[in-house]
Amino acid sequence: MIVQGHVQAVLPDYEIGAELGRGGFGRVFAARHRRLDRDVAVKVLAVPAPASEPPADGVDAEARIVASLDHPHIVRVFDYVRDADMALIVMELLPGGTLAGRAQAGLAPPAACATVAAVAVALDRVHREGLLHRDIKPSNILFAADGAPKLTDFGIARLLESTGTATPTSVVGSTPYLAPEQFDLAAAGMAADVYALGAVLYELLAGSPPFGADPRPHVMAERHRRAVPHPLPRIPAEVAAVALRALAKDPAERQPSALAFAADLIDATRYAFGPDWLAGTGISFRGDEDLRRRSRGPLPPTRRYRPADASPPTTSPPTTSPPTTSPPTTSPPTNGWLPATGLIGGGQAGGVRSRYAGVLRSLRERGGSAWARARVGELGWSASGLIAVVLAVVVLLATGVLRVGPGGGGGPAAAPVRPSAAPAYPVSAPLPLRGLVSLAADGGGDILLADSSQHALTLFARGAASTVVGRAGADRSGQPGPARDEPAAVAALRRPAGIAAGGGDGSIFIADEWNCVVRRVYRPAGQPWRVETVAGRPSTETVDRVLAGAADGGKAVAPATICPAGGAAGPKNVGAQIGTPTSVAVSPGGALYFTTGYAGQVWKIDPAAGTGDYRTTAAQLVAGNGAATDRGHRVAHERRYDDGTDRATEVPLANAYSVAVDAAGRVFVLSYADGHARIHVVENGTIRTVVDRTLDDAAITSLTPAPGGGGGVLFTDARHGAIWQVGDRPGGTGPGTRTGPDTGGTGTEGTGTAAPVRPVLRQACVGDTERLFGVLADPGGDLYYTCNDATQASLYRMSARALAAGGSGPGQRLLY
Repeated sequence: MIVQGHVQAVLPDYEIGAELGRGGFGRVFAARHRRLDRDVAVKVLAVPAPASEPPADGVDAEARIVASLDHPHIVRVFDYVRDADMALIVMELLPGGTLAGRAQAGLAPPAACATVAAVAVALDRVHREGLLHRDIKPSNILFAADGAPKLTDFGIARLLESTGTATPTSVVGSTPYLAPEQFDLAAAGMAADVYALGAVLYELLAGSPPFGADPRPHVMAERHRRAVPHPLPRIPAEVAAVALRALAKDPAERQPSALAFAADLIDATRYAFGPDWLAGTGISFRGDEDLRRRSRGPLPPTRRYRPADASPPTTSPPTTSPPTTSPPTTSPPTNGWLPATGLIGGGQAGGVRSRYAGVLRSLRERGGSAWARARVGELGWSASGLIAVVLAVVVLLATGVLRVGPGGGGGPAAAPVRPSAAPAYPVSAPLPLRGLVSLAADGGGDILLADSSQHALTLFARGAASTVVGRAGADRSGQPGPARDEPAAVAALRRPAGIAAGGGDGSIFIADEWNCVVRRVYRPAGQPWRVETVAGRPSTETVDRVLAGAADGGKAVAPATICPAGGAAGPKNVGAQIGTPTSVAVSPGGALYFTTGYAGQVWKIDPAAGTGDYRTTAAQLVAGNGAATDRGHRVAHERRYDDGTDRATEVPLANAYSVAVDAAGRVFVLSYADGHARIHVVENGTIRTVVDRTLDDAAITSLTPAPGGGGGVLFTDARHGAIWQVGDRPGGTGPGTRTGPDTGGTGTEGTGTAAPVRPVLRQACVGDTERLFGVLADPGGDLYYTCNDATQASLYRMSARALAAGGSGPGQRLLY
């Protein structure tokens, strides 16, 4: 926590005054240097100590380069101080407020263009020294007393990374203004700053950022990567074209440099508003000297890619036809966001001309040299503070706040373009993931997902998603066909609650919960997918009416009304009542296990011990005595089973919700009872409780075998967004109590000589908006898991290497 008194103690030469503002990373105070009688602003960031000290070689030379950044549209930095837990940057005081404040009060288009053009010429100076800003937004643009815009918070993103505040999976910057390539968590180039400038200009002209300001980073990532911004019908087409070009998905399609952006914007503004457009804006523009230096040529972006559905960039000469009366962009989407079909790596190394080039060239030919007419004052920056700046930036460079590009007279234009891997972006499923999504992996490493809300089975293979079961349209939810064996194209599910793959023949098993059956999806050689029922009796046609609340006068309906339980007597063949299937699992030997929800049982179908076929082999009881009445009320209550002597088929399970079989063949079952979530292990016919947590402490949602082949299972804690592992040999003979941060609350676990329950991944989902549900571990130790919020669900991946490095998410988002 930043305390004003602490700031005063760290800066004894300054008198710390009132707070001027605060943001996500710190606070800003007014201050006055006691001896120099100079008013300043102090930005205070709460950051941990840096992991290592940067090398001191070349600091003097780098300081001279940074001193050359003294620019009328860049805030002056006077000092930099590091404390044990704070970083303090002393800079000039800018009393004119922020661009965000002016925009809220109302900013005319000419004033908006003048402000952004001034920032662009300042940013070009930054880029020519090999530096990036990476967090351009209206609140980081302030105004001096004479109305000159100034770019601030220079190097803050670099400081956050160098001090460890930003993790390898962090998106540093403000999501409404980040370029698509920045969401790839890779090194951004100068084109990313141009994109941010375009987003700021768009916001000033339209009243909101091009893709809104959703608090969920993954939502903003999808919009920036795939959506098309609304056109600007009330803005002159010439000006709108400049903003829309800067917002191109492919960096090669944007303006080639910040200075080119400024020149295009000034040309377009002069043409749209007349040669005296700058007068009366109240903006002091001092960038004409920078425009004169435009003959140096464009700077190459450091990262290129383009949408897969975009036409290849052309190298033909641009057209010189007059500008049209509307911006050259696509039609507005009817739903506010227009998704593309995908993104791939690619793009050419240079010389790519934009589709906007013809319009802008025509404007420049008819508008003349705009910078000569836009000039309102001579560039006359005092050098009295040069010595102070040099001394200050030495410390800035040593702490990693600023980064200097390659030396030599060539400047950044001569710097080599570093190749980077093609970015991998999330894929939109044919039926968008919506509900609680369970997942499994087939023998080829592809991911299978069962969506409870979309009533669909999705296959995610080689970066593409396809629907296996789930008819398009409103009739996706339905009952199995009369033959109980039908083509997947016409099959229907009703709330698939669990999924598993295995058996050696490519089979996929689904707990089709509100159809009261377990389904097998299989693919005969050379034929389309088919679906058959292997356990349970399909529900009657009244199930839709029951689920809608029409039964019992609209009162709550017990699950037994929909899917009656059949008790524990004898094996279960297809057609026997089993309750509501809630989960399925396949053992290493190919045996199928499934739980029956409120009926409180675990069943097993082992073709190897039966007919050799899942459909004709009867199910055998594994755990739970099914002690329930016809209306689902208990006649016996589940308890903890600690002594290892309880027979698994003789004890009650209140609600058998999830099942998993580990590499050693042990059966784990998750059950809810009396406000507790318990994980039991069934081995050699007996049952033991290995995890017991109250639902107030943890909301355990699913189980899956642990990676590595040694045994044990992983389970998800939706309340804390964490994934845990029950060790290789869980169990014990007495209760143990675990408290503190590693438990996500207070719970009791079976102890003994077993490895303890341990956390595997924390902060798995994005912020507080998503809830963790399903989890899967592949043979290499990579984790796949699903999170859902009020509008959608997503599939994430966390590699084994990333888990070993820290075990904190979120991972890479693959599918949504």
